[in-house]
Amino acid sequence: MASGDSLKKTTVWFVGGIFSAPLVIAAIRRAEAEQGSSAQAQGLGSMRIMVSHRLDEKRGMAQCDIFEPEPAGRDEAGFIEWSLEMVRRHGVDLIIPRRNGSWFARARQRFADAGAQVLVPADAETLDTIENKAALYRALPPQMVNVPRFHVVRDLTAFDDACADLSPLGTVCIKPTVGIAARGFRVLNEALGAGRADGDVYMSREQARAELAAMKVFPELMVMPYLAGPERSLDCLGLNGVLVCAVVRRKSQEGEQLLEDHQELLQVARKLTEVLNLSGLYNIQFMEGEDGRQYLLEINTRMAGGVHLGAASGVCLPYWAVRLATGSACLEDVPEPRTGGLARKS
Repeated sequence: MASGDSLKKTTVWFVGGIFSAPLVIAAIRRAEAEQGSSAQAQGLGSMRIMVSHRLDEKRGMAQCDIFEPEPAGRDEAGFIEWSLEMVRRHGVDLIIPRRNGSWFARARQRFADAGAQVLVPADAETLDTIENKAALYRALPPQMVNVPRFHVVRDLTAFDDACADLSPLGTVCIKPTVGIAARGFRVLNEALGAGRADGDVYMSREQARAELAAMKVFPELMVMPYLAGPERSLDCLGLNGVLVCAVVRRKSQEGEQLLEDHQELLQVARKLTEVLNLSGLYNIQFMEGEDGRQYLLEINTRMAGGVHLGAASGVCLPYWAVRLATGSACLEDVPEPRTGGLARKS
């Protein structure tokens, strides 16, 4: 086996940037240092991290080895052509997209011909289904996982009907069927009115109605019962429908997150991974209802912004995703996460 000095560097390209990039890159570097000799023995050269994103984002520019600004206004075909150019220019070995994963999934063979693997959780059709929360709920086998009761609305009449149907169950919330993070999420609470509390945006039903009426295009919305939590986030690493590792983070308003041993949610994550044939890095969000049951909120087809917090478990999932993708590690090499500790945002 070649020595570490003679091994080719492995260039990993994070397209669309990385949430919490400085902390995520630091976690990857720590894992690389800890596993260095083992990785080199299996043929993985030191990792060269490339980041690209839009010019108005600056996350990770100072910490990565290569930075490229992404072109604005390009459609799928144009962006993929630009990406292929970047692969050839920088000798990219592995691509991990944050946005537009289905674009890269459709072009997987073209990137392979250029010498780069694409690490996305599923094929393009499955990714499109997962990214639409209502479509995901409908696609899952009945009884496999608890999903909140919901209506999909496309106009004010349907919005009023959905609110009338769900209001007897308690507080109602709305969210876009397709969206990232909590953008567009609103809790409809007549008592609180407009404002923020506990990280949520509150407004009355009439205020929400007026906001929607003012939009030129009515967004496709889900109307659902509000689940007060706690919220749990599972950072997942899969391989061809097998859940290799997952770190369960229980969120709190204080910014601390408990790394839990939650066997019920881990079992659900295994089933979701198998049914959807997931691979690579993805994140599954659950919320606890007043009945004590765990409800699926969404599956994010990218690593979460808090993935670096999960590294406090002793497992840096982005690092191990690279190891598995490059063949320098097997499933048995990925360590079990330590649970019971607290991870703090910094």
